[in-house]
Amino acid sequence: MKVILLKDIKGIGKKLDVKEVKDGYGRNFLLARGLAEAATRDALNRLETQKKNWETGHEKLIQGLKLEAKKLEETKLNFKMKVGEKGEAFGSVSHKDIETELTKQGYKNLKIEMEKPLKTIGEHSVLADLGEEIKAKISIVTEAE
Repeated sequence: MKVILLKDIKGIGKKLDVKEVKDGYGRNFLLARGLAEAATRDALNRLETQKKNWETGHEKLIQGLKLEAKKLEETKLNFKMKVGEKGEAFGSVSHKDIETELTKQGYKNLKIEMEKPLKTIGEHSVLADLGEEIKAKISIVTEAE
């Protein structure tokens, strides 16, 4: 029996895969629990349309993320830090601080990748993960207050 998987099922396949399964397993387990639907001609046509729509939407999403990554690479964020008499910085700039500042500027759903907070004065570079394996380098300048 051919079925279209409606959810990821370990050992069988991923969502929207068309799989051949034993009749009893298909009817009594997959179809009964709403994990799959029978692969009729209508269902296969509907699946093809869904995949085309998803691919179109996904391509638009990736193009939008690439444009946003270009804008981010041109962005330079400035942070003020208190400095002691010997030039040592008090406090730090964490990924949360950077994400908050970028959110204020209108960027959404991005994660800053950095090993540890910035604790020195100067220019630094950090990576922003926008999703869909698209990343951008952001310039961070920390200055004495």
